[in-house]
Amino acid sequence: MNGSRSTSRLRLEAVGASAGGYQKLREFALGYGWRDSTGLRAARGGADGASVRRADPEHHAQCEVVALLRASGLVFASSLNGVRLSRTQAGKASRAGMEAGEPDLCIYDPPPNMPECVGMMIEMKLAKARPKTARAHRWSGATAHQRDRMALLEARGWWCVVGYGAAGAIDELKAAGYALAGDV
Repeated sequence: MNGSRSTSRLRLEAVGASAGGYQKLREFALGYGWRDSTGLRAARGGADGASVRRADPEHHAQCEVVALLRASGLVFASSLNGVRLSRTQAGKASRAGMEAGEPDLCIYDPPPNMPECVGMMIEMKLAKARPKTARAHRWSGATAHQRDRMALLEARGWWCVVGYGAAGAIDELKAAGYALAGDV
């Protein structure tokens, strides 16, 4: 058996589906928004029905910051509020404690430059969402739920910031005094 074939394809072949039948079934499923095993999704409006990976620059920026936090040995966690959930999954997550507006990253180590704070919360936003003027609110770009949640957390001793792209979040971590991997 060829190791490069997906289990879905093997199951279809086991019940007698041809390779062409598999492709038709896959195109049908992707056309209704289902994802295949590679995480690809049919391009909406694409003439050839080719699969494309969705661009998510905020996710990639957060992954870059997470890699740095791990390399630096900081204790942290991330919320999965940005993940799309079905209505059933969202209800289950809500009942289990997921709160609207929870920042993307929670660093449990106190910020060295802010000894009065118990930890730091970072809400990730796209770099292009950075405010153009110095008069903008420091949580500019955050939704109302996110601003309300950050205000609530700050009232309880957390330092909350918005990181505009990976570089912006790393700048905020440095400003808070964290020793990051690669810093001399």
